[in-house]
Amino acid sequence: MKPKAGMDTEQWVQNCIDTAIAVSTDQQMQSDLLCALSLFGSIVHDAELFKRLISEKIMQESKYYQLLREQFIAQGIAQGIEQGARNTTIRHILALLESRFSEDAVRNMSAKVESIEDLQRLDELLITASKVHNLDTFINMLDV
Repeated sequence: MKPKAGMDTEQWVQNCIDTAIAVSTDQQMQSDLLCALSLFGSIVHDAELFKRLISEKIMQESKYYQLLREQFIAQGIAQGIEQGARNTTIRHILALLESRFSEDAVRNMSAKVESIEDLQRLDELLITASKVHNLDTFINMLDV
């Protein structure tokens, strides 16, 4: 992906795109070639350049693009579900503690609970929040 002497990057990328388009092949293969060009070219050059020069419609016809898109969507859904479960568990922990102890004291330590990323750890803390006899004991459990 190194430009020829005297050629700026955008001219070079456009030349590569034109060459891929000129290859005698079917539309599917052409879309796959352009997707690969964009993917690997973006390692060396600005990805926005490829995004601007290769139409989204052509990219969407690529089998690889479709596969990546499906994986990103599935991954995004899974992350969204996990993030939702995490947020809900944090809300439940704090609500439970506020119902049992001073709301102000719980608010003062809530950032510690909110900083925990591990959902399993949060589930354990939810159970702990229902059993502890005072807030200090719960706060000490956060540091374990």
